[in-house]
Amino acid sequence: MARLRLFRVAALLGRDALALVSSIRDRRQSWAARAAVIGVLAYVVSPLDLIPDVLMIFGILDDIAVVSFGLRWAERRTPPEVLDDHRGRVNRLFDRWFGRPSEPAREPRWTRN
Repeated sequence: MARLRLFRVAALLGRDALALVSSIRDRRQSWAARAAVIGVLAYVVSPLDLIPDVLMIFGILDDIAVVSFGLRWAERRTPPEVLDDHRGRVNRLFDRWFGRPSEPAREPRWTRN
């Protein structure tokens, strides 16, 4: 049960992160938020870390901390209407790729009545 909640939280955070990445090119987005998102993306891609990933738990925790604080900071500086527009865009994209979660599963054609 707790694992399912964790996956739901991770999915929501992932969608918010994608909405922030999507909002980089939006003219309504502030320069500070754009710089924060680009900095977080550069940190994730960069091989340089504050704490090397060789130190198993601490290396991963510092990556999670930098990404979460950076994205949270950018989210606070993003106007709400911009974030809502891009969340809607990401949700439509996910619905197109994976289908709506509220749709019931369809029965295969080969089942007998």
